Amino acid sequence: MLTDLERDRLKERDSENPHTRATNDIRVRKKLQNWVNGIGDVARIINALPYGQTNKIITDDAFIDLLRVVNMMTWKKKFLSVLGDIEEPDSWEAVDLDEQTNKKVEDQDILRTILLRDQIETLCTTANLSLEIQESNPIDVALLLAPIYSNPDLRKRLRISAMEQKAIEKIIQILKKHNDERLLSRILTMERDRGIDRVNEVRRKKWKRIF
Repeated sequence: MLTDLERDRLKERDSENPHTRATNDIRVRKKLQNWVNGIGDVARIINALPYGQTNKIITDDAFIDLLRVVNMMTWKKKFLSVLGDIEEPDSWEAVDLDEQTNKKVEDQDILRTILLRDQIETLCTTANLSLEIQESNPIDVALLLAPIYSNPDLRKRLRISAMEQKAIEKIIQILKKHNDERLLSRILTMERDRGIDRVNEVRRKKWKRIF
């Protein structure tokens, strides 16, 4: 995608003269924009073509490099960690762990956490890896409780509190505003038996409740 000269100038960017640096920045930024604009088509191609036509193109190195790119994007876009107590949704905070700063959580922070977790969970399922529930992240706990919340009998049996319901409803409203009915439906209809086991495990650790 980049020419050798553009690549070299990126490597030596800090030592280039201002005019050369600005010119190269414009060129590579345009190429980055074109690449980003084409991501949707890349997904369509991979989804449509059979394994035999893509296997040699999508190498293991390319896959790992793409994960690195996603990690860098997450950092550049300043995705923040959401921390707080599931029982206190109005006091959740978005924390920049690198800069050690925090702010009142915004809908965008919650939505990013939900969408990112959804993709990571899908990746872990595909690769047969485990994804731990972070008890300090109220979004994790709320997503765990959501399919149980949607069933009145289970909600009563597992004693979903009023504040936990408020937290779950907050997430539901954010997803509705985002118009992501597919993800919302999946969250609310997650395999409930597995969800109950995980809820009991988390609650025994955090709240010391026995069911």
